[in-house]
Amino acid sequence: MENQDKFWAIVELFGHTVLAGQVSKCEIGDFVQINIPQVDAMPAWSKMVNPKAIYAITPCTEEVARSKAESIKQMPIDRWDTEQLFKNRFAQLEEEGKIKQLIEEAEEDF
Repeated sequence: MENQDKFWAIVELFGHTVLAGQVSKCEIGDFVQINIPQVDAMPAWSKMVNPKAIYAITPCTEEVARSKAESIKQMPIDRWDTEQLFKNRFAQLEEEGKIKQLIEEAEEDF
């Protein structure tokens, strides 16, 4: 394969993570940027990874990378991350007394 600035590939990261998209050198530090294409209802997104986190890169056609991205349906943020963010924010609002205030306001409406 000739040296290219951008190319389509399947990228395997340590930790059993597989991403598929267009790979390029990132402008920030020595990171590698992977642009995952839009698949089904999921929008396109990008991930910047340290090259030391890469186990393997398999160059392929755009068609193959898009097909792989669709089959793995990798999300930019895990569901656990969003649940934890919600729990943290809820706890903060509860500490500030805002949850109690909302409940009282809702009870007044009934």
